[in-house]
Amino acid sequence: MPTLLPDWPELQGAFVAALRDPAAPPPGAIGKTGAAPSAKRFSVYRNNVAVSLIDALAANFPVTAALIGEEPFAALARSFMASHLPETPMLMDYGQEFAGFITGFDPLAHLGFLADVARLERVWNTAYNAADLNLASIETLSDIAPDALERTVFEFHPAAGLVRSAHPIASIWFAHQGSDTEAALKSLPQGGEDAWITRPVADVQIRRLPAGAAVFVERLLAGDPLGDAAEAAADADDAFDAAAAIGGLFESGAVSDLTCPT
Repeated sequence: MPTLLPDWPELQGAFVAALRDPAAPPPGAIGKTGAAPSAKRFSVYRNNVAVSLIDALAANFPVTAALIGEEPFAALARSFMASHLPETPMLMDYGQEFAGFITGFDPLAHLGFLADVARLERVWNTAYNAADLNLASIETLSDIAPDALERTVFEFHPAAGLVRSAHPIASIWFAHQGSDTEAALKSLPQGGEDAWITRPVADVQIRRLPAGAAVFVERLLAGDPLGDAAEAAADADDAFDAAAAIGGLFESGAVSDLTCPT
């Protein structure tokens, strides 16, 4: 006997497409069961989904939301949802592509800093939810032969992340953590900032890095050996202090292991 229902994958695809488009009718057989009542119920469900995802994005990107206001953020979130629905039930992970989406979102093109702030918040969220992992201590370096130190590769805790920006993103973020955000935003430093995000114990920390240290960390995160990373950092910043930078990595709880390829 032929079935009146479409194939399940087909219905799922139509259902998702209708969730993305507020003007779309209920999908497939759903729209044929009671006509107007079904359309109304589906519209309520679609709106509830949209509100829950807007709320999830606002929770995951609170500073980004505060910077542009509730209504503009809701409009931004709805535009994002049209092409980026959650891939998992864990809404704390929602918005992995949000910063990139903001970069190409023309109505906010005049806010050049906004995408980088969102990127910082995304890394903060990743750090907050990262699994616990044993950390290496700085004493581990003493186990490596002096002539092998330059070849040493750092492995990082999954909570560690770097966001480099031409805007003062760390200061913008810190401004929203205090009691007088407006005053803090009026006294932002000029120029860019490189933010180093770690979770040494239970609390996520954000530190501003000088230019040389940022290059150093960036190269180490990319898998470069210690010697190459230090050389690149020194080229970028005459004031780069390798010992201080290495000490800072261990102090911030960022290093999980050291390896030295033969």
